[in-house]
Amino acid sequence: MQPHFPHALLEDTPEADIISFLLFAPPRTFSARELGVRLQLRPNKLVDCLARLVEGGQLVTCTRGSIKYYKLNTKHKFYPEVQEQLLKRNKQYDDELFTAIRKLGVKAGFLSGLFVGKPELEVDVLLVGTLKPEKIKSFVDACEHMMGQEVNYCVMEEPEFITRRDTFDRFIKDIFDYPFITVVDTTKKKHAK
Repeated sequence: MQPHFPHALLEDTPEADIISFLLFAPPRTFSARELGVRLQLRPNKLVDCLARLVEGGQLVTCTRGSIKYYKLNTKHKFYPEVQEQLLKRNKQYDDELFTAIRKLGVKAGFLSGLFVGKPELEVDVLLVGTLKPEKIKSFVDACEHMMGQEVNYCVMEEPEFITRRDTFDRFIKDIFDYPFITVVDTTKKKHAK
């Protein structure tokens, strides 16, 4: 028996909105809280939709503590077809996390750990630059509120980061040996070998 194409993912449904959002958003994980706020879906409706999408294999999850995070399953058999159809919607979504990192004025910002579906990793956010403590606190507080729990972060001055990166420092290597997302990185342009 042939599997059925999930046409509900192409119609004007909350499931289609979730898939569309995740398709156009950066390829990171999102908490149910963040998805609910961004898509203006009631919590009960959202939980039901997310459960159906996970059951159907369209979403993959990871968990840290008691909180579940969601990401698009790009290996799903219908992903290319759904992607092609949803691209026609041409909806664009700004990622508030990316915007917040750029507004900090960092030289580089990377997402790892929880944000890439690997909650067991040591660092979720690596920020490089000279940053004021109050700006960092405000950013981390907002980030933790959005994700619903503590976020592991590291802030490094640019010279230290470059030295550690270029000498294959274990801490930096542990971040870059696993999936990560580069939000911004001006250090590689200035210091490329």
